[in-house]
Amino acid sequence: MSAPSEPVKRPGPSAEAVGDALFRALIEGAPVKMWIGDPDGEPFGANAAWRRYTGEGDDEKPLWIDVIHPDERAAAIEIRTRALAERRTYELVARLRRADGAWRWHRAKISPIHQDGAVVAWVGSAMDIHDVREAEARFRGLADTLPALIFETDAGGGNIFVNERFQAFTGLPVEALSGDGWLDTLHDEDRPKAARRWARAVESGANFEVEYRVRRRDGVFRWHLVRGTPIRDEEGRIDRWIGACVDIDDQKQAAEQLRESVELFRTLAAAIPQLAWRADAQGSVYWFNQRWYDYTGGTPADMEGQGWRRVHHPDHLERVVEGYVRACKAGESWRDTFPLRGRDGRYRWFLAQAEPMRDADGKVVSWLGTNTDVTERVEAEQLQALLGREISHRVKNSLALVSGLLTMQARDLEGEPRIALTEASLRVTTVARLHDLLWRSASARTVDLAAMALELCEGLATTAPLHTLNCAAEPVQLSTDQAIPLALMINELVTNAFKHAYPEGEGGPVDVAVALRDGRLTVEVRDHGAGLPAGFDLHRRHTSLGMKVITALAQQLGADLVAEQAEPGARFRLTMTSPELGPDRAPSPPVAPASA
Repeated sequence: MSAPSEPVKRPGPSAEAVGDALFRALIEGAPVKMWIGDPDGEPFGANAAWRRYTGEGDDEKPLWIDVIHPDERAAAIEIRTRALAERRTYELVARLRRADGAWRWHRAKISPIHQDGAVVAWVGSAMDIHDVREAEARFRGLADTLPALIFETDAGGGNIFVNERFQAFTGLPVEALSGDGWLDTLHDEDRPKAARRWARAVESGANFEVEYRVRRRDGVFRWHLVRGTPIRDEEGRIDRWIGACVDIDDQKQAAEQLRESVELFRTLAAAIPQLAWRADAQGSVYWFNQRWYDYTGGTPADMEGQGWRRVHHPDHLERVVEGYVRACKAGESWRDTFPLRGRDGRYRWFLAQAEPMRDADGKVVSWLGTNTDVTERVEAEQLQALLGREISHRVKNSLALVSGLLTMQARDLEGEPRIALTEASLRVTTVARLHDLLWRSASARTVDLAAMALELCEGLATTAPLHTLNCAAEPVQLSTDQAIPLALMINELVTNAFKHAYPEGEGGPVDVAVALRDGRLTVEVRDHGAGLPAGFDLHRRHTSLGMKVITALAQQLGADLVAEQAEPGARFRLTMTSPELGPDRAPSPPVAPASA
């Protein structure tokens, strides 16, 4: 029996052949354009992607130099020659001609294949970057129009592009700003921090943001806000970075000025002796200085919202709030005086003032207010008012006593003596009224002539029930030195009209008018009676005490006095000029007629 025969072993493909076939299959199916060259770098085969793009046949030898654009051809040959001699990988960026004659930008990478220390072949690939290049061109064109310093870096963070504004601002060409050159334009104090932050961002792939000062071409450093963001490829790898430097120097200076202003305000608020506070545009108080808390004993939590009302005296609170709200709505200055309760529970008087703070358009944006302790002044004024009332009361009583004594004495007399005493009593009564009016005046130095004339006429009307006394007076502020003699003159002229204008036992109208025209004060008293007696002359000596008083008072005032027929009746007109005359700042309401 014979032994079984052994199967015949046929020789298979070598490992080198299998590897070569596998390598060619990988190249052929690659989505990018690829080719393979001999040890001298001359291509002898290309994949389908290359053939589709160039239009070469399957059996045609790739003519790589012919498909490179003439403008890039010389540089490509130089780079290739040097790399072949050094047996190293090299890259090219050039336009390659498509089968239809169109040129498109590609990035090519060619690497040697080593075996036993020798280069046995070269393999190359080319990726179409035409659309990316056009997008970059559009980006760079747009970057030159932006009001910022625009930069672009490679994946490692080295500058590869800066816009024209960047170059114009620094006064440096793009070459000086490439790579890490941009760091030389930074302020010495900012450079280390900026370099660290940028290196950290490049390493981590996180967005970059920092503020630093950049040197302008004239040597001036200006603050910039710098932001950079990575651009990733389809596989998520960082391909490059783009960023912008925005000039914020003006904002920085404004912020610093604002900070200094705030600090100055707080320093002043702490230094002034007043209680100070701030409110928003609607008047809601949101801040008090320390003196407020020291005086009231409250805390910021106590004063939140309307908490400040707690330290106001309940008798004054409603009035104060109404006035403050009214001022806030009108956007006008506010001023008031009221008591505030201290931490010891006692009330002290304060003068409150608030002014609106406005923006550039005149709109109220906040309020600044102060409270000044005026307790001593208010108490002094109250004491002065009390003493004034007491003195006035005593003077009125004394004058009333004198008037009463004169009246009593007149009753026991007849004829001229009785008339003289009665007139004297009326004059004393007039002086008493004037004294009371002056005491009640808001100022001790001036008096409202309209109010004085009205009150004087009301008093005179009660002494002559048969007559109708009409008073029309414009608001005029007059010094007390002039007011008293002027009031006495009105008294004498009206009394004179009561006595002589109409037949005994009959009455009629008497008009008093006070007006201010061009700095000249005119006081006119007119009746509608018999008129001036024949031959009446103001300048001759008169036996009548009333006329003597009238002419003497006119001389005292330095006034011009005219008497004339009024058809019917008589008119006495006094005109005077004084630097102390002036319209009342707060005009009085129209003066009503004073009639019996």
